Amino acid sequence: MRGLLVIFFLALGVLPGPVLSEQPADQRVDLTIDEARALALQFLEAGDSYRATVLADGLLQRDPNDMQALHVKAWAAVLAGAPVQARPSAWKLYQVSRNDPAMRQEAAKLLAKVAYDRQNYGVAMWWLRRASDFATHPEELAEIADSIGNIRSQSPWRINLAFSATPSSNVNGGSSETGGSGEWFGIPIELRYDDSAQAISGIEIGGQLDVAYRVARSDKSQTMLGVRGLGSSAFLTEDAFREVMSADGDREQIKVRGRDFSYQAVEIYLAHSMRPASGNGLYVLSGRLGHSWSAGSPYTAYSQIEVTRYLRFGDKMTATLGADIRQVDYFDSDIRDLTPSLQGELAFDLPSGDGLAVGLSISDTRSNNAPNESQEAELSLNYSLGKPVGAFEISGGISANVEIFDVANLGGTRFGERKDYGVNGQLTLGLPEAQVMGFTPNFTISAGKTWSNVNRFKTVDLGVGFGWESRF
Repeated sequence: MRGLLVIFFLALGVLPGPVLSEQPADQRVDLTIDEARALALQFLEAGDSYRATVLADGLLQRDPNDMQALHVKAWAAVLAGAPVQARPSAWKLYQVSRNDPAMRQEAAKLLAKVAYDRQNYGVAMWWLRRASDFATHPEELAEIADSIGNIRSQSPWRINLAFSATPSSNVNGGSSETGGSGEWFGIPIELRYDDSAQAISGIEIGGQLDVAYRVARSDKSQTMLGVRGLGSSAFLTEDAFREVMSADGDREQIKVRGRDFSYQAVEIYLAHSMRPASGNGLYVLSGRLGHSWSAGSPYTAYSQIEVTRYLRFGDKMTATLGADIRQVDYFDSDIRDLTPSLQGELAFDLPSGDGLAVGLSISDTRSNNAPNESQEAELSLNYSLGKPVGAFEISGGISANVEIFDVANLGGTRFGERKDYGVNGQLTLGLPEAQVMGFTPNFTISAGKTWSNVNRFKTVDLGVGFGWESRF
């Protein structure tokens, strides 16, 4: 025992090295480096953070980059309730373990634990996402996902970021036709659409940032206050022009730019969620106020109130029911739209592990501007495979919709009733093996076609999108 204590003191630097050589052989304990590491780990697992730290310090005097010693020293500080003292060793371990994925993952988890103990929840989740980059087994990813979910439930903050880039054959929602017929004050006329009213190819760029803070919480409810910003624009891959009237009354051609089809919106929202007394599912009541811009100019002010009910039926089926009402005021006029809508979805976990969801939505827009009034219904079907196919996670969906306008209006020309029928489909391929910090790249192939009794609203759209989706 005396020899063992001498080793402890040497590790602390209290006794000089020659003291050990002066000890009688029968009172001296000689440990190899591997034995010292193993003993330090045993002390750590036994909860003896002091002795674990002593041995770790001794090993670090020999080699400041000893990864196992750094690992033991950092965890010993965590166990001793000293996260501030743990961080230097954990950070050093992260730096020196570049060629050791397992130890680098452990270092990232240590830094997450240090941040968590200091209630820096956002930093903790960031380090757990870094740890996911070095996971080699699905079980490790599942453990990290559970930890992130646990921290997220404790943190009052929510931050969601989304980005997409989609090459498309129709970035402006333009017509697939070059013209159409109508009447002007009862006189039949033929119309020719300029380039800006026809389909223009390009790349659609979109993004969204959502930041929310939990302002109240109880055992069965919580209230979030948030701000959301979103925007989209386009890079045109072909030249297009629109015809305008100049100040002197002449017609002139103006080149169309991608930002002519840009859209931005900023909104604040309040969402209150609560569990019913039965414990089945969730109620969410929310309201939002927003302001939007189109082509860089103020476009609308809008408000919305919605209520959503989530239900679970056993382990294999869930239902979502929703109702909302939305009011939109346009800045360049006194036009006001009011749209109530209903939505419903049934989702099934199939025995194969695949997922199936069927949805239906209906809406009825009333307005003081007749051409804005419409009724719409949409039916959707989505399917996701439970197991990857090769390197890809695959999901897809198809939807069909009908929208009826009592009055169609195009440039002052009225067409009577307008009926649009649309079909849209998409296939999404995710690459989980290419995930970065828990974000998986995905590719979406989409196609859509709209039939209408008014040529201007006949459209065809083909696109291939790229985006990132969080797995946690």
